[in-house]
Amino acid sequence: MEKEKRDLPQILVTERKGAPADKAVLETKAGIEDVQVVTAKPWVLSLIRAARTYGQGLAANIMTGGTAVAAVTAMGIDVSKITDIVFLATAIAVVIEPLRTAVVTFIYNMLEFTAHLDKSNPKIRG
Repeated sequence: MEKEKRDLPQILVTERKGAPADKAVLETKAGIEDVQVVTAKPWVLSLIRAARTYGQGLAANIMTGGTAVAAVTAMGIDVSKITDIVFLATAIAVVIEPLRTAVVTFIYNMLEFTAHLDKSNPKIRG
């Protein structure tokens, strides 16, 4: 009984000339499970990576903020005395900083795809 396509492991491939078709099944050596190809446009992959970078940066900033508040509180400083302006500026910084990193990630990935590094030298992207 042959495995259904949806049960096969999937590999992500950049959509471009010469790439396997989306949902194509690639046969592998004997004893190794076949794989199904999933293709995506370079800008979509770059956007996904940028969004992931933003999420990771935002989570890191939130955790760092929590650590900073705990440290300041441990030093005996009353955090509730911090003015609204300082709080607003800090909140904006926590959200904006990862956004800058995500934009750089998006540009970097688009350059990678434009230079075809994912095709010519995939190990440096790992």
